[in-house]
Amino acid sequence: MTNCYRKLLLFLSLSLMMGAGQVSAASLVGPIQDPLLPTQQGDRPLSESQAAQLTQTIITLEAEGFEQWAEGNKEAAFSRWWRQLRLRQVLPDRQAEVESLGQIGAIAWEDNQTEPVQIITERLVAIEQQNFPQDYNLLLPLATAYEQIRDSQRAIALYRQHLETLEDPYKPEILRLITQLALDWFNTNAALNALEEIATLNALTDADREQLAALYEQTQQPEKAIAQQRQLTAVYFQAQNLPRLIRTYQQIAENYRQLQDYPQAVSFSRDAFTLAWELEYFDAAESALTQLATLYLAQEKNASGLQVYEQLITVQEASYNRFGMMETYRTLGTLYEQAGRYPDALVALQRGLAIAKELNHNINDFTQAIATLPLQ
Repeated sequence: MTNCYRKLLLFLSLSLMMGAGQVSAASLVGPIQDPLLPTQQGDRPLSESQAAQLTQTIITLEAEGFEQWAEGNKEAAFSRWWRQLRLRQVLPDRQAEVESLGQIGAIAWEDNQTEPVQIITERLVAIEQQNFPQDYNLLLPLATAYEQIRDSQRAIALYRQHLETLEDPYKPEILRLITQLALDWFNTNAALNALEEIATLNALTDADREQLAALYEQTQQPEKAIAQQRQLTAVYFQAQNLPRLIRTYQQIAENYRQLQDYPQAVSFSRDAFTLAWELEYFDAAESALTQLATLYLAQEKNASGLQVYEQLITVQEASYNRFGMMETYRTLGTLYEQAGRYPDALVALQRGLAIAKELNHNINDFTQAIATLPLQ
């Protein structure tokens, strides 16, 4: 070890121990001044030995920051982190700086430190503008760092650039990443666009189809949702994933209802009930019957709706759903009354009242309904 190197090592070690006072995020902007940097360096790059020692010091500062953070000393932790981030600007390794900016930025974001996150964002943007075009290897680290500080728009833009360099077989993975990133920040259109691109590549997985169908439903495109869901029913049937199959039948029924295609809606809702009842999936069977009854009533087919609600009582009895039975009897009472079937309405309401007393719930509602029921 040369005398010069020993002096530098001693200088850096002493400077690290002495510290540089409390350092803020604002220090990342403007001229870089720090007692850890050799004096009278000017614009000259650090020597190899100086760079190596400074790198080790930066690693130490970063580690000290995490130690302070673990002990609950937030101010001391961030002071060390801001300092090491400032010092990284002196070194040529932009990727290491970007990764550290993302890591510390994520912590600052979680700690609701708005201004520091903004300063980190500005530094990342500066690196993107100054270094990225010449160093394409920075693309993914930059995108990841933007993700960490919740800047989904910039992250997606970089991933989109990355897509242009990939052959088709490698695109779906990045498109799924874009989809999830967009969904995390409620950017439905960006997520939908990414999934549709996967579809054009004929690379949709079952999970992709489920997500795509859900997004079509959210964006009021029931016809497109049905197209995806119909393909999923075949997958679920072949895999004997019957709970998913029942649920998808109901989703298709609801989408057909939105299209006012009631025959198709009724057909899929009946299929959902039949399968659920055969398998004794009582919750699913109850849900399907409720949906079916609603479909009939929407078409003013009250007689069919009544029959379904009567069937619903049988399902709820099988599953010991007393609260559900109480509500169904209340609905039956109303429908019987509307149909002029007052004795049937009275029986339904009396049965509902008995359960209401048992549950000590909605007793007055049933009592008033019975009292106001027209005499035959």
